[in-house]
Parts: sequence; structure tokens; C-alpha cells
Amino acid sequence: MKRHIQALGIVTSFLFIPLVALAQTSRLEEILFNIQLFILRPLIGLMFVVAMIVFAWGVIEWIYGADSEDKVARGKRNAIYGIIGFVIMAGVWAILNTLCVFIGAC
Repeated sequence: MKRHIQALGIVTSFLFIPLVALAQTSRLEEILFNIQLFILRPLIGLMFVVAMIVFAWGVIEWIYGADSEDKVARGKRNAIYGIIGFVIMAGVWAILNTLCVFIGAC
């Protein structure tokens, strides 16, 4: 069993040597670009939409709950959570684009 594990380790290391040596950078860049394009960007867009809905819901709750302190506090809290979501998603978007430009996958 120990020989099989060693053989598997040797074969696996030979498979990853081109990635470490960056001999296949175009393929790696293509994979990173596709991950960003088809997974990360739509996910970030969806999270922006969720943050917008939470913010709008908080503002609506704040306005319509003006007669109750609990509703006003809950509306303010939801609006703040929406704003925090916007800031976090903007930061993630900026980091993602910076990394993308830095490694040249865009």
C-alpha cells in the first residue's frame, strides 16, 4: 500500500510540474478567466442584487413602520445591512478585478 501511495505522489507531482514552472500559462489563464467570467462575476452580481433588495426592504420598512419603534429599528438595521453588503461586494469586485489584471487573465 505504501508503494502505491508513493507512486501516486510521484505521478501527481509530474502532473503539476508544468503548472509550477508556468509552462502552460495560457491554459491556466484560460481556466482562471472562465472561472471569473462564468462563476464569480454572476455570483457577485447576484449578491449586489440581494444587497439592493435588503436595502430597499429596510427603507420601505423604515418608512412604513414610522409609528412603531421596533419597525423603525428593524428597518434601519436592514438598510445598514444592505449598505454593508454593497460595500463588501464592491470590495470583492475590486479585488477580483485587480487580481485578474495583475495575473493577466483578463
